[in-house]
Amino acid sequence: MSTKDFIKILIDEIDLPVIVDAGIGRPSQACEAMELGADAVMANTAIATAGDVQIMAEAFKKAIEAGRSAYLAG
Repeated sequence: MSTKDFIKILIDEIDLPVIVDAGIGRPSQACEAMELGADAVMANTAIATAGDVQIMAEAFKKAIEAGRSAYLAG
């Protein structure tokens, strides 16, 4: 995720939901965005082009939940 520093600035400085869209190609990147404090991520291409869409969607779901939990835990 090449825009990590910029995303963190947005999250820290604005009082609006932050949804990360571009640059999310792996579940680990979705987890990282959520750990930074993003409110949501969009991962259409990564899921749609996966060899097994269902498994990839589940991987993203788990990564997003883990990242959000880590953020909330501090």
